[in-house]
Order: sequence, then C-alpha cells, then structure tokens
Amino acid sequence: MNEERIKRLLWVHMKITRLIAHHYANHLKMSKGEFIMMNLIYGKMEKCEEKNKEDAHHMKISDLSERLGVAKSAVSQLVNNLEEKGLVERITTKEDRRMVYVALTKSGFDMITEAQGKAVEYYSGIVDSMGEQDLDTLITLLERLRDAFIEKNKEQQ
Repeated sequence: MNEERIKRLLWVHMKITRLIAHHYANHLKMSKGEFIMMNLIYGKMEKCEEKNKEDAHHMKISDLSERLGVAKSAVSQLVNNLEEKGLVERITTKEDRRMVYVALTKSGFDMITEAQGKAVEYYSGIVDSMGEQDLDTLITLLERLRDAFIEKNKEQQ
C-alpha cells in the first residue's frame, strides 16, 4: 500500500476522532482529555462487567497515563478537575496505599451513559445520508482495521 494512502487514512481517522471528542466535550462542558479519560474508565467497566471482573470499576493512574499517551502528572491534573466536578474519585487499597485508582462516581457514570445515548442520535443524523449498504461496508472495514491493529499489537508484545 502506498504511503499517501496511509497518510490519508491516518489524517481522516484523527480528524473524525477529534470532531467526535470535540462535540461531546463541548456538550458535556469538559475538556477533550477529561472526556476521553472518562470514556476509557467507562469502557473498561463495560468490558470487565461482561466478564464479571472485580477490578471493573476503576483504572490505575499509570494505565490511564499510558492509554492517553501523557505524563502521570497530566493525568493527575485531569483527575483533579473531574474530582472537583464530582465525576470521578480516587481510590486506594489497604494492601498498597501508594497505588491510586480512578473510578467514575455515579454522576460520572450517569453522564457518560447519557452521552452514549446522545451519540446514537448524533450518529444517526450523520450516517443516514450514507445509506445502509455503505454504512454496513464502513462498519465491516472498520472492524477489519480494528482486528488488524489488535493482531499487530499482539505481535509487538
């Protein structure tokens, strides 16, 4: 595949991701970083609850830092902002008080759940113009791309 196509794919992906994050961050009155962090925690909750894992309700600050691609100090600042808004809380364990986890509060969980519902409405207005066949093709291609990324990441571990 030629380099120009790859660059075009990356640019389109980044632009769509930014547009979505910007839309919801503005709607929810928070920064894009705060929105993305809350979604990471929410996504982990959904994934883990399907498997009945105990650690479903929180993420380590170090994991958030790695997933967001920012320093732990930047994550701590995002957590401070979200804590002030009552959307997340810090959790420590009795076994190791140095280990800090971040969890959504009920308000944070409710906010993200509501945003997910509004996402369906928002996307519906955008994708309706594509037609069902084009939308099905897009979904299939995105799923294949996701699977390729997962495989590539497994190879690199």
